[in-house]
Amino acid sequence: MDTNGGGWTLASHGNSTAGKTYQQYTDGFGVAENQDIWLGLENLHLMTNQTQTSLRVVIERCSVNGVPDSTRECTYPTFSVLSSNIGYPVYIPELCSNGNETQNGFDGWIRWPRNETGPIFQTFDKDSTPYNCSAEYKQTGWWYYTAQAGLCGAANLNGLRQSCNDNYLPQGYMILSLAFENIYLNHI
Repeated sequence: MDTNGGGWTLASHGNSTAGKTYQQYTDGFGVAENQDIWLGLENLHLMTNQTQTSLRVVIERCSVNGVPDSTRECTYPTFSVLSSNIGYPVYIPELCSNGNETQNGFDGWIRWPRNETGPIFQTFDKDSTPYNCSAEYKQTGWWYYTAQAGLCGAANLNGLRQSCNDNYLPQGYMILSLAFENIYLNHI
């Protein structure tokens, strides 16, 4: 990716995330040439702990209820995935550098205190959340944050892409479907 000086590595994109085990999320899966990829927790850990790394998230939201589709980008200046012996928790101590983290529409992924390590990574076969979040989200893996406002958090970028017309969860909550998401890493 050439944005902001280039050097961005695609870490996640695609729709092949359902039903993957913790080990598969650890190792990584997909085909990079097809841009259907999850780089793998161990690779993310190694890449983000050798040098300071930025995280760039690009999402295209489906149009819903008369609101047009939109593309939003967010760059977190510092991002790391900690080690496997503590469950690959995520660490993001700063808001987006371009401010999208605080906009409406639940783009806000980070709900935990900035000075704390975020949630550990959960999958359907290794889910310690009180709400069985991975099962709730069609057996996809993510850093589900359940401590604030309950449920499974405001974001799951590994979630399956639904039809843009399918905007309601079984519990009646409205979701804002994504047409696509890209997650990139860049060493600073």
